[in-house]
Amino acid sequence: MPHLLVVGANGVLGSATSKFFLRNGFKVSALIRNREKAIEIEKAGATIFQGDITNTASLRNIFNEADVVVTAAHGMLGTGKNRSQNVDNEGHKLIINEAKRSGVKHFIYTSINSASPDHPIDFFRTKYLIEQYLISSGLNYTILRLPAFMEWHVYNLLAKNIVEKGKATILGRGINPTNFIAVKDIVAAMISSFYQ
Repeated sequence: MPHLLVVGANGVLGSATSKFFLRNGFKVSALIRNREKAIEIEKAGATIFQGDITNTASLRNIFNEADVVVTAAHGMLGTGKNRSQNVDNEGHKLIINEAKRSGVKHFIYTSINSASPDHPIDFFRTKYLIEQYLISSGLNYTILRLPAFMEWHVYNLLAKNIVEKGKATILGRGINPTNFIAVKDIVAAMISSFYQ
């Protein structure tokens, strides 16, 4: 069984990924910033590494035993040191470099479904740039261009206001279809990607 390193294992996707692979007999390491939030996945059997993807020194030796790296960290709404430019751009370049240096066999990058070089939103442009950086890295890779998560976005963007205020928040003019994905389906795509 491959040994997975999940980067950003405390979030919605990272936590679901860690738990799924642990339940299915994989060895899982979790790279997290906040150790207190990782108690549940540590109890489930994950090896916890506390680090910061914007700090090269904190990443040393974490990737050494990993066969597969899964990225689930982002800074879309981050501020200060954790702003998107630091986390999604420089931080992801650092983890790609460290994965390559450590001999990781497969790198799974979670991008966004509308990533492009000329997207009006910085975050989407950055995701595209990191896709290109990964492609040119020489690593074996899978890029998952994901829509919003059913488990988080549907509640926080739509259902929460319905429950609390009796109204839904509709972004834009309300005529564009919106695509959501269940996290369990993302995890299923991951496992098939590194058995190809």
